[in-house]
Amino acid sequence: MSLGTICPGDIGRFLGRSDCVIIDVRDETAYRHAHIPGAVNIPYKKLIGTFCCMPADRIYILYCEHGGTSLMAARRMSECGYETLSLIGGFLACGRH
Repeated sequence: MSLGTICPGDIGRFLGRSDCVIIDVRDETAYRHAHIPGAVNIPYKKLIGTFCCMPADRIYILYCEHGGTSLMAARRMSECGYETLSLIGGFLACGRH
């Protein structure tokens, strides 16, 4: 499908949309401390082993702490036919920490 990036200031356009899933690939502790509203927590290692079971008709927006891990995950998903976006700069770039 496709792999893209999204700027932190644009994340609001995707919040609450039924065709989008925002995935926090950080560990559970980091997610519990703070996360983007509406995001689900699927740590990277778990996501890589299970994303093939996720619906293919959604846009998946992934983020991690700084952006590197989520970009790797988004790339893997994209190679398997998913439409993905990775948050540039990760959660720290959102200023929500």
